[in-house]
Amino acid sequence: MLPEADQTLIRELPLFADLDGEDLAALFATLAERRYADSDRLFAAGDARSHLRIILDGRVDLMTTDSKGESKRVISYDRGDMLGEGVLLDGTLHATTAVAAGRVRVAELTREDFAGLFGARDGLEARVLRGFVRSVVGRVDQIRHHVGPEALRFSSGHTRSEHDLLGDLDVPAEAYYGVQTARARENFDITGVTLQSYRHLIAALAWVKLAAAKANLDCDNLTEEKTDAIVRACLEITRGRLHDHFIVDVVQGGAGTSTNMNANEVIANRALELMGHAKGDYAHLHPNNDVNRAQSTNDAYPTALKLAMATSVAALVEDVHGLVASFRAKADEFAGVVKMGRTQLQDAVPMTLGQEFAAYARSIAQEIDGLNENADGLLEINMGGTAIGTGLNAPAGYSERVVHHLREATGLPSTSPTTSSRRPRTRRPSSRCPRD
Repeated sequence: MLPEADQTLIRELPLFADLDGEDLAALFATLAERRYADSDRLFAAGDARSHLRIILDGRVDLMTTDSKGESKRVISYDRGDMLGEGVLLDGTLHATTAVAAGRVRVAELTREDFAGLFGARDGLEARVLRGFVRSVVGRVDQIRHHVGPEALRFSSGHTRSEHDLLGDLDVPAEAYYGVQTARARENFDITGVTLQSYRHLIAALAWVKLAAAKANLDCDNLTEEKTDAIVRACLEITRGRLHDHFIVDVVQGGAGTSTNMNANEVIANRALELMGHAKGDYAHLHPNNDVNRAQSTNDAYPTALKLAMATSVAALVEDVHGLVASFRAKADEFAGVVKMGRTQLQDAVPMTLGQEFAAYARSIAQEIDGLNENADGLLEINMGGTAIGTGLNAPAGYSERVVHHLREATGLPSTSPTTSSRRPRTRRPSSRCPRD
């Protein structure tokens, strides 16, 4: 028999919402618990649908194969999600492959199990099928309210209610983002290109929030428990986790506020999980009051943008070197091709096509130094300035501590107006906030 917590989870699924106590008792007696190790397959594309699986712990990725034969994740499922409800209707084939992402525990029912239950309990089949329709309608409703490819990620139909100044709003239960991100997704559906396309920016946002949390701890402005949870959540994001929960459009009103809140909410909800609380239980850790403490979009967002550009310059420079090498190779290849040189849109004197490509290579190579110099200029940040540069709501010494922790986390020699030798200090560190 499944543990009581798992039984409670299953009772709340739309599929079983119409079942009475005796129905549920029969269901729990029939459900089989099964465990999968990391990378185990639950089913493969082309397999007949034979089981309904309810995820009790862990994450399952649905994978497909693209035209190049490479495996690609299209959807992920977490605790409370169901796989294979189609077993209730027919034996159609799975279109994707389900793979355990880490250790996974599921409850399973086969087609034969359902047949036995339906035969033993009058009216049970109709009650389950009503729940099946409700579940499908819930998924469609989620897709309608969360338009875009990321909608496939939140497909159980479950929601949680969150509140902001405009009122209550249902958010997909699986989502790590919250109400303000959901509103921004609806209000700024402009380009269809979302933050998840920019991994360097998402990682930079996480580094900023990590450094801010540590600086707040240094300044006795945040508890150790909250700091630890925020830092752990941020580290997961820097390693590539939860990027599909950054869903706001890259073009938005509000000077980046929606981007900042998307990061705050994802980090807060993951931190809550790490603390043992449910997503959305902000009484224990809040996106604004804790993750965004002593910050504003006006300092956190520009800092993240600068760090994202600085960390991506190395890859850009490498690509430019490759482009220069290509032009130089063409210069050699075209050394014997004579053409007419032109100036002022008129024919001038003969030259070789190789000379032309050699000039292209030289011009592009000169830009590499400029890229590296500009990258250095990106490392002066404005953390601690908060809303309009006054430092309002940031404790004394906070700016210096943020810079210190950013340097430690990223390996980049970040500075700020209060730490740079080029400018005088405008604020004196507090004794509560130790200096390096």
